Amino acid sequence: MKILISDSAFNDLEVIKEYYIDEGAPQIGIEFVIEIIKHIETLPTNPEIGCKVPEFNEKNICELIHPPFRIVYL
Repeated sequence: MKILISDSAFNDLEVIKEYYIDEGAPQIGIEFVIEIIKHIETLPTNPEIGCKVPEFNEKNICELIHPPFRIVYL
């Protein structure tokens, strides 16, 4: 499995980080985004850790939950 992160996903990560900056907790935002990326990086060695996305009903579209967010992947 090769990880490719879409432009919109990068934008979402930036929005998450900016939210914490606006809340006066920039370090928490940076660390949270790093945690999300590390979680995503586990997929090549553990592709089955995610679940099928119910609303797509396609077995090859999965989601990885990183509360309160989900990462959708193929």
